[in-house]
Amino acid sequence: MILCTGYRPAISYLGISFETDADGWMLRRSEDSQQVKDHPGLYLVGRFYRGLGPLHNIRREAQIAVREIAAHLDGASRR
Repeated sequence: MILCTGYRPAISYLGISFETDADGWMLRRSEDSQQVKDHPGLYLVGRFYRGLGPLHNIRREAQIAVREIAAHLDGASRR
């Protein structure tokens, strides 16, 4: 999980290839997901500002990411 706290992306240090949006941020798997597209297990939290304050947004996005991670781990354990 990556906590996004800046105004511009600084994620090249990851050393992976990924698609970006117009602002240079990694694309998500879908609009309602925190998972990075084409990278199962990698999540962005705090990037998508919704006008309610950064801590509110981080809390909301972290809750979504936790549900997605739990589902990912549950699916992996069933294989």
